[in-house]
Parts: sequence; C-alpha cells; structure tokens
Amino acid sequence: MRNKAILFSLILVASNAVLAEQSSLETAAKGKATEVTPNAVEKVEATNQTLDKAKTLKEGAEIAPDALQDQPKEAEKSVETLKTGKETTENLKGKVGDVPKSTKAIKSKAKGKAAEKALELPH
Repeated sequence: MRNKAILFSLILVASNAVLAEQSSLETAAKGKATEVTPNAVEKVEATNQTLDKAKTLKEGAEIAPDALQDQPKEAEKSVETLKTGKETTENLKGKVGDVPKSTKAIKSKAKGKAAEKALELPH
C-alpha cells in the first residue's frame, strides 16, 4: 500500500509539472502571437490597400484607350462647330453692314411720306 501511495504521489507531481509546463507554453505562445499579430494585421491591411490601388489603375488603363479614341471624334466635332460659328459670324457681319444702308433708306422713305402728307394737308 505504501508503494502505491508513493507511486500515486509521484504520478501526481509529474502531472502537475506537465500541466505547469503546458500552461507556461500557452502563455509564451500567446505572448508571441500578440507580438506577431499586430505586424501581420498591418501587413494584410497594406496589402489590401495595394490591391485596391492596383484594381483602380487597371480600370483606368482599360478605360484609357476608349477615351483616347473618342478624343479625335470630339475634336472633329469642335472644329465643325467652330467653322459653323465662323460662317454665322460672317453672315451676321454682312447683315450688320447692311443696317446703315437700310436705315438711310427707311429715313428717306419716312421723309418722303412726311413731305407728301404735309402737302396733302388742307390749308
């Protein structure tokens, strides 16, 4: 019986030592994880930001050729609009140049009609 008690005590001491070692290993692992984890999280966030930037650049690169192809068409339209505006301006200049002539003609007609009416008035 005595041998069983000694054996049981030795087993109990050994199991306590194993549990203590396991606990200290868990504590060490948790400490190491907290040291490594913040750096890992920061690296993952930086990687995600880099991926987002790369996606944005890729989308811009895909859109750029279409935009460049549209530019000559828009430039041609602008040139046509300018030509039309120039022609309209020249037409208006011609009409503005005719205004003094028509104003003189209207004045002379008005004077003529006024003279005729003046002669028609009974004295």
